[in-house]
Amino acid sequence: MRFLRCLFPLLIFCGGCLFREKPEPVTVDTLMQTVAERHLTGETAAELSRLARSSRQATGWSKLPDLAEFVRNDTGERKYILSREILWESILFATVQFHNDPEKFVRTWNSGELRCRLLTLLAEREFLRSIVWKTPAQQTRENELFSELQQLTGSIPEETLASIPLAMPEDWKKIDLPLDIPVGKDPAEPLQAAGVFYLLPEEIRRQQLADPELQTKGILQYAQMAAACYTLDILQKRLEEASAAYKKEPGAENLWLFRKWYYMYQLDIARLPENPGVEKDLQFIESMLLLQAGF
Repeated sequence: MRFLRCLFPLLIFCGGCLFREKPEPVTVDTLMQTVAERHLTGETAAELSRLARSSRQATGWSKLPDLAEFVRNDTGERKYILSREILWESILFATVQFHNDPEKFVRTWNSGELRCRLLTLLAEREFLRSIVWKTPAQQTRENELFSELQQLTGSIPEETLASIPLAMPEDWKKIDLPLDIPVGKDPAEPLQAAGVFYLLPEEIRRQQLADPELQTKGILQYAQMAAACYTLDILQKRLEEASAAYKKEPGAENLWLFRKWYYMYQLDIARLPENPGVEKDLQFIESMLLLQAGF
């Protein structure tokens, strides 16, 4: 009888363990909730402040000729990353000056940037952890990654971060771009387009003097679509190379290189606007793009 009295609480405890809900696995979305809670409001405020200052000072246009010279002479991958960064900076610069809710726009923008940064850090971390004998530079970078991820995600355990599923080359599918951007042989052409987008606010305000009813939403959305097509054209070519390299030699380094481009690609697809504007808006941007060769 005493045995049964001892066994009964034990059975209740074991039954509770068996029927207790298992914790939901951590996904990128749930992890992003933590990251957004920690960083999104502060980064959005800082970005709005920076853009407010830059709209009153010299814009990024002034540095484009020197950057174009670098892009034309560079033989590495930095020129592609730089062209993409400048294109999106020019769109952000132009859009916040006319958007009905610039804080909401920048918040959405930064949310995508945070997601891309998080996944890229996780991918690089996985690559470095696969190296048994690290060089001093690799060890230093792994330590930096640990600090960056800790700062980004807080106290989330290492094993939880390691369990996040990352992209594989078979996840990538090339898409048809909504605009036929005629990218020429000049690698600085995307920067020339960025120069056009930097000048958009000035041109819009000039035309608003003649037509106070001029609507800007469609113009800016079409500019954003054009920028996305430039960046996606760049990224699809990099992904083709990275996928081919991984197929030829499916190692950790080639997988990391693929993932680096893939997460930028995911972000830029998300920036394709659903409604780019009406025919009048398209003509506005296309007429400006015809004048893009300024350096």
